[in-house]
Amino acid sequence: MPENKIVALRNSDEYQQLLENIKAAIITKRAEANMSIIEMKWWIGKEIVDAQPDLERFGYGQNIVGILAKDLGISQPNLYQCIAFYKKLPAEKFDDIVMKLPEGNNLTWEKYVRKYLPETKREKKECEHTDIAVIIQCKGCKKKIVAVNDKIIELCRQEFLNYEPKTE
Repeated sequence: MPENKIVALRNSDEYQQLLENIKAAIITKRAEANMSIIEMKWWIGKEIVDAQPDLERFGYGQNIVGILAKDLGISQPNLYQCIAFYKKLPAEKFDDIVMKLPEGNNLTWEKYVRKYLPETKREKKECEHTDIAVIIQCKGCKKKIVAVNDKIIELCRQEFLNYEPKTE
């Protein structure tokens, strides 16, 4: 298409209307998608917090999050962020907290986490290495546990001193 026809097309009311409609749809749908993700993260946090007392009777305590993370294919830090998000803005329904969200529709999950959720100890890695596998053995029951990366931190953080690393 010759340049003068492209300029004429771009200057036409029809093209300008089409361009504005598409831009508006992109902005609207992005905001809806961002809010949907934020709602899902809040709901996940609510479900875990609400269910945790009932599930702790199985004797796993805070490691419920570790088990959920493995079964869902979601990282433990991500689940802890969901929990922290819900605890920061608790309510019966997500609609009750929408107006409390900072920055309105211009908010993404990543932006919320970065600006408004302080990093918890559970989210921090103990070292910078990746793909580290260790075998540990409980001093009490002698049970051997294989741990990869930060899984061991969640598995035995509170009783870490009760475990003894073993190499095999």
